[in-house]
Amino acid sequence: MLVDWALVFAVTTLLLLPFLRPDETGVRLAGAPLTFTTCKNVTSLPQHLLDLVAPETVARATLCEVRPFGIYNGRDLTMVYALKETSSRSGDEDSIVSRTRTTSTSRILTVALGADDQVIQVITPQNVAIPLVLIILSAVFIARSGQTPGKRLAGLRVQGQGCAMCREVRRLGLFVLFGGISMASGLLSKDMITGAAQVPVWLVLIFGLVLFTAFVAVYIWPLIRWRGAMPYDRATGFEVVRAI
Repeated sequence: MLVDWALVFAVTTLLLLPFLRPDETGVRLAGAPLTFTTCKNVTSLPQHLLDLVAPETVARATLCEVRPFGIYNGRDLTMVYALKETSSRSGDEDSIVSRTRTTSTSRILTVALGADDQVIQVITPQNVAIPLVLIILSAVFIARSGQTPGKRLAGLRVQGQGCAMCREVRRLGLFVLFGGISMASGLLSKDMITGAAQVPVWLVLIFGLVLFTAFVAVYIWPLIRWRGAMPYDRATGFEVVRAI
């Protein structure tokens, strides 16, 4: 699957390149298997960025430039603020040997910046496009030969008389949902940071737990309680065998 994913990433990247303007439109690449990141410390920030964490003060700030496969993919600013340090001393007052322990707590905020250092919304269409294209291409390959490039490389074959598209939708549909949620969170991130949109923490935690449970139920639990095939194969009349 990793080989197929990498090939689809390459295809969708080529299709997105004409529209890739991270600092202007916020459109970014996503899902890259290889990314280079260059970071530098920032000692002075404009007031509109300091206002994001006001009335707290920024203790440290780091500006990172992201380049998947060397392609410029925007800048992210990480601010560490509300830094508090507490010291505690162990040992008796009359003891010769004593130790002082310092504990630090802080909060972190990461924002995407445009060319004018304004906070921008991030759009990552590949989060949805990669699993969607993978579903379509995998179904075509399986229907024609029973092998995707990745399965051919691994010496495997999918055989059966069922609906190939139904199999791939069952197998990868959850990734389309994950990608849609990830892209939506990028679109809402600016409004959430500036306070224009508020999402309760308990709702985020419950939603994350539901998604994690769904992932375990679809991909992990069937491997633990193995029944000869994955559920999406059994439900659609397919099985994965060694290619002859």
